[in-house]
Amino acid sequence: MNPLMEFVPEGVLLPEAARRAYAGARLEVDAAALARALDQLAVRVTVRYQDRSPLFIAIMPDGLHLLAALLTRMVFPCRQALWQPADEPPPAAPGGCVVLLHAGGDADLLSRARSLLDDAGVDECCVVTLIATAGADMMALDVTADPGCAFLGCGFGVEGFGRNLP
Repeated sequence: MNPLMEFVPEGVLLPEAARRAYAGARLEVDAAALARALDQLAVRVTVRYQDRSPLFIAIMPDGLHLLAALLTRMVFPCRQALWQPADEPPPAAPGGCVVLLHAGGDADLLSRARSLLDDAGVDECCVVTLIATAGADMMALDVTADPGCAFLGCGFGVEGFGRNLP
């Protein structure tokens, strides 16, 4: 049995796409490597923004995990907001600096969000992702999914399943 199945409560029926993703899953990054990568990302973000009082916007639902992980590692004043991609524009006022947070993998969404923030008059927008994604300014992990594969855990999921896996 795949070790990911231990995280599925007994009797829960997964949708077919989620069941296939769990069955074919393999470990890409272990917990210690992920923690180190998040620590290093938090240091880079801190160095760049600690004196700027940025607005961190988590693009929902994938960016919430990254926002939470960074907030536990950074100790400077910042504001936070959540943004559903169906909402336009993201919650930002003209001027100032915005840090967009997303798990990654959706370059078109990141480009659209950046464009909406530019139109709103934001002075600086930095896109931070967990995995390598075109258009990201900073990333924690230099990994990409194989075509037809999906990441599970750390904000990534299939049909809503697996997002909260470690």
